Amino acid sequence: MIATARGLQVTGIVVCVARNSPLTECACFTDVVRVEGQAKVKSLITAGMADWAGLGTLDAR
Repeated sequence: MIATARGLQVTGIVVCVARNSPLTECACFTDVVRVEGQAKVKSLITAGMADWAGLGTLDAR
Protein backbone atom coordinates (compact mmCIF):
# COMPACT_ATOMS: atom_id res chain seq x y z
CA MET A 1 0.00 0.00 0.00
CA ILE A 2 2.87 2.35 0.80
CA ALA A 3 4.51 1.65 -2.55
CA THR A 4 1.26 2.44 -4.34
CA ALA A 5 0.88 5.70 -2.44
CA ARG A 6 4.44 6.69 -3.29
CA GLY A 7 3.83 5.86 -6.94
CA LEU A 8 0.79 8.11 -6.96
CA GLN A 9 2.77 10.92 -5.35
CA VAL A 10 5.53 10.59 -7.93
CA THR A 11 2.90 10.56 -10.68
CA GLY A 12 1.42 13.74 -9.25
CA ILE A 13 4.86 15.37 -9.24
CA VAL A 14 5.40 14.39 -12.86
CA VAL A 15 2.02 15.90 -13.77
CA CYS A 16 3.02 19.15 -12.04
CA VAL A 17 6.31 19.22 -13.95
CA ALA A 18 4.57 18.44 -17.25
CA ARG A 19 2.18 21.35 -16.63
CA ASN A 20 5.13 23.64 -15.85
CA SER A 21 3.69 24.24 -12.40
CA PRO A 22 6.12 25.44 -9.73
CA LEU A 23 6.99 22.53 -7.45
CA THR A 24 6.35 24.74 -4.44
CA GLU A 25 2.69 24.75 -5.52
CA CYS A 26 2.55 21.00 -6.21
CA ALA A 27 0.66 19.30 -3.36
CA CYS A 28 2.29 15.92 -4.04
CA PHE A 29 5.79 17.39 -4.00
CA THR A 30 5.30 19.50 -0.89
CA ASP A 31 3.77 16.55 0.98
CA VAL A 32 6.73 14.29 0.18
CA VAL A 33 9.24 16.98 1.18
CA ARG A 34 7.35 17.72 4.40
CA VAL A 35 7.10 14.07 5.42
CA GLU A 36 10.34 12.61 4.02
CA GLY A 37 12.71 15.54 3.72
CA GLN A 38 14.63 16.83 0.72
CA ALA A 39 17.22 14.04 0.70
CA LYS A 40 14.56 11.37 0.24
CA VAL A 41 12.72 13.22 -2.55
CA LYS A 42 15.44 12.73 -5.14
CA SER A 43 15.71 8.99 -4.44
CA LEU A 44 11.92 8.57 -4.63
CA ILE A 45 11.72 10.32 -7.98
CA THR A 46 14.72 8.43 -9.36
CA ALA A 47 13.31 5.08 -8.21
CA GLY A 48 9.89 5.90 -9.65
CA MET A 49 11.36 6.77 -13.03
CA ALA A 50 13.38 3.55 -13.06
CA ASP A 51 10.25 1.53 -12.22
CA TRP A 52 8.30 3.17 -15.06
CA ALA A 53 11.15 2.56 -17.50
CA GLY A 54 11.14 -1.10 -16.48
CA LEU A 55 7.46 -1.51 -17.35
CA GLY A 56 8.37 -1.67 -21.04
CA THR A 57 10.33 -4.86 -20.45
CA LEU A 58 7.45 -6.81 -18.87
CA ASP A 59 5.91 -9.64 -20.82
CA ALA A 60 2.19 -8.92 -21.11
CA ARG A 61 1.30 -12.53 -21.80
